[in-house]
Amino acid sequence: MTITDFNMFNETQDAVNKFVFKEEKKDFIYKRAELKLIFLELPKFQKKLEE
Repeated sequence: MTITDFNMFNETQDAVNKFVFKEEKKDFIYKRAELKLIFLELPKFQKKLEE
């Protein structure tokens, strides 16, 4: 998990974005769940401490 204090992805307003690996030429996804990239963009995180 990577936590950033800046916006990385302007395409979405979601605070948490998850990515998986995909083969470039044949376009198939690597299905092993343990290999994921997860980004938390703090400027987009709007929940309060109580939540």
